[in-house]
Amino acid sequence: MTTILRRSGGLLAVAGLLFVVMTTNAASAPLTYWLTNFGSLQNGWTVTGHITTDGTIGTLGQSNITAWDYTATDGGSTFTGASTTSGAFINNFTDISADSTNFLINGEYGDLMLVADADYSNLINWSYNLNMYNGQAPAGTLIWNSDPSGQYVGGNWAIASSAVPEIDPAGIGWVLALVTGALGLLERRRLKTA
Repeated sequence: MTTILRRSGGLLAVAGLLFVVMTTNAASAPLTYWLTNFGSLQNGWTVTGHITTDGTIGTLGQSNITAWDYTATDGGSTFTGASTTSGAFINNFTDISADSTNFLINGEYGDLMLVADADYSNLINWSYNLNMYNGQAPAGTLIWNSDPSGQYVGGNWAIASSAVPEIDPAGIGWVLALVTGALGLLERRRLKTA
């Protein structure tokens, strides 16, 4: 029985270390951020959606965004856009960064426009440079056009964020490895004294 316990403790420690290695190597896994709904700026419209990156932390290039979508509704009308739509593209991509919890427009020149069609008639645009946040429905109708300067915090404007704080899986792996290793050592010591 004690041999089984000792072996299982060692196996658990090895499993924990493998878990740490695997999750550490996967640190650049894709990250998804939920669009922030700035209700006071949207003229009665509600916005939902996502921006997904390749997991890069820090300054982003346009190629780091792997997918995006948005839905805006006022209860009667709805317009949507997505990177998967034919003709969709990103425009005005300037001074963008991300950390593990926020997708940010930075400094005084940051801009991001998500455009769902080739003629700019369906889009959402965040512009630090122009103090402008606007949404435009299909057929080019301007749904809202607001000055978002009050939303800036510390020089950055978080337009999307993680909805749930992430638990660091590598941290869990280290705890698992340490606990099981300690159990194995305690069992070994107990056998020596017995």
